[in-house]
Amino acid sequence: MLPTRKNLLDAKVKLDLANKGFELLDKKHKILTKELMYIRHNSKLTKSQLCEAIKIAKSLSKKINMENINKLIPLDFSYTIDHRYVMGAAIPTITNQVMAYTAPVYPLATTCVALDEAFLAWQHAKQLICKLAESETAIRQITVQLQKAKKRANALKEIIIPALDKGIKYIREQLEERERDELTRVKVTKKEP
Repeated sequence: MLPTRKNLLDAKVKLDLANKGFELLDKKHKILTKELMYIRHNSKLTKSQLCEAIKIAKSLSKKINMENINKLIPLDFSYTIDHRYVMGAAIPTITNQVMAYTAPVYPLATTCVALDEAFLAWQHAKQLICKLAESETAIRQITVQLQKAKKRANALKEIIIPALDKGIKYIREQLEERERDELTRVKVTKKEP
């Protein structure tokens, strides 16, 4: 880098931008960490709710005769996946369009009330599975973004900012040396006559 005033000003602008970038990455890291803690807490709650829901659904399923039931109840795979973004991390939101079963989809004459209860329990478990999948995916996405932010912040802090500081110091020293040389030359030329 040539020791000129323009290069000094450019280096100061770059240093200012690097410092602002470091501050933004630090804020991003804090926000993502806060979001990660919130999602992990919700994930733990969802896991415990899911375990309980599956236990209930299994116990209700034991009360019914499972023979030919799978042919009576239609499979429902209607999900939509949307994303919301938190500081660059795409966090999925999975919604399961559970059919509103106003009338049973299976014949009432050949089934019992326990089937209805088991069916609803499994529907609830399916919703919790979607919620848990959403949380686990969000945790992975946020972790990746945290690692990227940390890597960039460290690069700014350990490499770019010190290099810019060193460059600014070098340019200042060279400019001061030129000024001293010029001042000495001016004094010598004034004394000669």
